[in-house]
Amino acid sequence: MSEKYNFLVTCPPFCEDLLGEDCQKAGISSFKKGPGFLSGAADYASLLRVIFYSPIAGRVYLNIHHFAASDYDELYQMALNFPWDEQMKVDQSFSISVQSKRTSKTDNRFAVQRLKDGLCDYFRKKTTRRPSVDSEQADAPFYVFWDDKEASLYYDLSGQSLHRRGYREALGKADLKENLAAAIIRRSGWLDKFQDYPLADPFCGSGTLVIEALLMALEIPPGPLRSYYGFKGWKHHDQGLWEQLCNENSLKIMESKKMPLIWASDVDPRAIQLARQNAEKAGVSSYIHFHRIDFFEFQVARQISKPGFMLMNAPYGQRLDIDEDMTSFYHLLGRQLKTQWHNWKTGILAPKELTLSIGLKAEKNYRFNNGTIACQLALFNINDSNRFNPLITKPIQNKTRVAYFEDNNQEMLINRLKKNHRILKSWLKRENISSYRLYDADIPEYNGAIDIYEGKWVVIQEYQAPKEIPFEKAFTRLKTMVQAVEKALGLGGQFIYIKQRSHQKGSQQYRAHSHLGIYHTIEEGGLKFYVNFIDYLDTGIFLDHRPVRGLVKKMSQGKNLLNLFSYTGTVSCYALSGSALRVVNVDASKNYLAWADENLKLNGFHESSYQNICSDCFEYLKDNTEKFDLVFCDPPTFSNSKSRQGHFDIQRDYPGLLRLIKKSLKPGGEIIFSCNYRGFKLDPGEIPFEEIREITKQSIPEDFEKNPRIHQVWIFK
Repeated sequence: MSEKYNFLVTCPPFCEDLLGEDCQKAGISSFKKGPGFLSGAADYASLLRVIFYSPIAGRVYLNIHHFAASDYDELYQMALNFPWDEQMKVDQSFSISVQSKRTSKTDNRFAVQRLKDGLCDYFRKKTTRRPSVDSEQADAPFYVFWDDKEASLYYDLSGQSLHRRGYREALGKADLKENLAAAIIRRSGWLDKFQDYPLADPFCGSGTLVIEALLMALEIPPGPLRSYYGFKGWKHHDQGLWEQLCNENSLKIMESKKMPLIWASDVDPRAIQLARQNAEKAGVSSYIHFHRIDFFEFQVARQISKPGFMLMNAPYGQRLDIDEDMTSFYHLLGRQLKTQWHNWKTGILAPKELTLSIGLKAEKNYRFNNGTIACQLALFNINDSNRFNPLITKPIQNKTRVAYFEDNNQEMLINRLKKNHRILKSWLKRENISSYRLYDADIPEYNGAIDIYEGKWVVIQEYQAPKEIPFEKAFTRLKTMVQAVEKALGLGGQFIYIKQRSHQKGSQQYRAHSHLGIYHTIEEGGLKFYVNFIDYLDTGIFLDHRPVRGLVKKMSQGKNLLNLFSYTGTVSCYALSGSALRVVNVDASKNYLAWADENLKLNGFHESSYQNICSDCFEYLKDNTEKFDLVFCDPPTFSNSKSRQGHFDIQRDYPGLLRLIKKSLKPGGEIIFSCNYRGFKLDPGEIPFEEIREITKQSIPEDFEKNPRIHQVWIFK
């Protein structure tokens, strides 16, 4: 009879039953389940089969010693006296990691150090030599679990987590671990019917979901995909058993399998390139159709002939407090599923709060943890009986509240939108404007703004309702605004984006709300700009500044322009199109400067004509020695800066800001100063300029005339 070893095999949380199935297939019939692990006794060959075949396993540990240890000194004494030479050789490298669940405060790094000291002193005592340490790929990796009075020493047969298959050299944004992706595939049910159903991942990232699905469908085990394992350095390892597994796999005559269409798409071309590379390294690239496409522009029936399974690890934030942009995004995702993915079986991995915002009824929900984020895999059947809930459900105190108020004024709002469009139509055509404001709280009950981009994308900005307005009532009115836009403009819901404007504090005002990275291109004034409707509260271009940008273009000819708080560089593009000699963009945000750089390149401006400087504008102005003919300054109402003590308040700090700007002006130079704080008041006595000219009235475009306080603009000379 083969010798039995006490083992512990880890897996992603809530996947213990899947790991149990793999262990049983490997020949392990008896084990105990714990949170994220299985334990028991098995022969060595069975444990190697788990390592070789299981796509769910994380690490495989052998329990080689159990001992009393209540402090660091006892750890050292154990390590000094334990017969390490029965596990490894002195000329091998080793590593030790510690996990503790002690009631007293424990420094795991110091515990590791004491164990290392004891191991090295043991070998010095026996051989006068000591083994080396390798924390990445040690020949002999050890693991210690330590509680209050006892500890267990394990040999890590896996060496590194088994989710590292070896085909992902580089990672994309928010990638799934491979064993978590495999568990999602198993839970979805696709493997039971894969020969008859296409598989699609429209947010494929680095391709992990489709690659893992194909490896399992083709019965390609994960074992041969990687070269490093901890067991290879174990003194009792039987290399013949491992070679037998490898030979069985290489000699296996694989049955010819009818593989369906496997579709992987993403809006990010870098993700597609990375997914291709990973699939090629995994040996499954020939089965996958890769495409760069925006999920919300994806017309499924034209690309995939028959319904199948669609799985996605959709975008979601890292915070437990799910922000409004994300709930809106998931609502739009649900609308897109209902309109484009008819009769598809769909699985979406996301936090529970977000899956509730999809607006469709899930048939099953499976719990998962994606890293530290509690998620669920919601499985939907997108058929006629699964009706779409048009409400954007929002989590409030861990419960989903639904609006029941009736709204009988939808027709009034539809008529107002049609009337506004009719009034603006000739002006839009004459001025060649395709992105504009259609509605701005014209009817007090519908307190929001509606912007149209390129005639097909709609952004509804819901102004935060007063506290005395019940949540349900405000929410019903938002629902009415969405439906009115659809009916008045004949636009599908997949092109509607919803944002909520409320008072923002500190760094919240300009931070990214999500990191999906979906950009669209719009045109204005003969130029092109990238806009983003999801990731930020603002889209990347201030539509009310259209005339101001035109003014900058006229005033920039033959001049050097300094663009302070430059945002996405739209003003700089206008200046260079107006024959500015040079433009300097200054902003504290690296993301916005990168966005500005993309806008400038999109319009063909050479890097020699502009410079992007990431700096707090006050700090830049204090140190700047260059003089400019023209300065454009559109500061925020309020902001924090890591490089400056305190916060910036436009009403309090504008005199000091303008005095600093004046030092960077050439003689006769001019400043265009814009402010969007509605309560802003300028005191001419506070600023040192010979000429002060307000041009607010001329700077308000026709589509913003109903809101003349949208901004204020002055020219200082």
